[in-house]
Amino acid sequence: MQQTVARREGGTIRSRSPSSRRAILGRWSRLHPRIGATLLAALERIDDEAVPIADVHRRLAALASALGYARPSYEQTRVLVHEHRRRGLAPTAGDVLLDVALRTRPPQALLDLIDYGK
Repeated sequence: MQQTVARREGGTIRSRSPSSRRAILGRWSRLHPRIGATLLAALERIDDEAVPIADVHRRLAALASALGYARPSYEQTRVLVHEHRRRGLAPTAGDVLLDVALRTRPPQALLDLIDYGK
């Protein structure tokens, strides 16, 4: 018979039962959800380098609540804003189509954009 008592060792929760481990991880995943594509797209629109990350987080969290999504943590927002500011805005489909028509990008760029959106 397996024990279902969870104990802390070195700052992490250890469990002797797979069912109690799933329960702990289930609670954690609700508290720390992944940011979906909708919120990532909104983050790219909301973010402006002149605006502090805290303000971007407040706007993104308000939008997430309005859409019925879980609010992202400040840490998640901060990491994504830094990544966004480092790489810049992703090109839009219109930009890529225009570049393909003007032959400044290969047609493969449109397929790459579609794969990026998945």
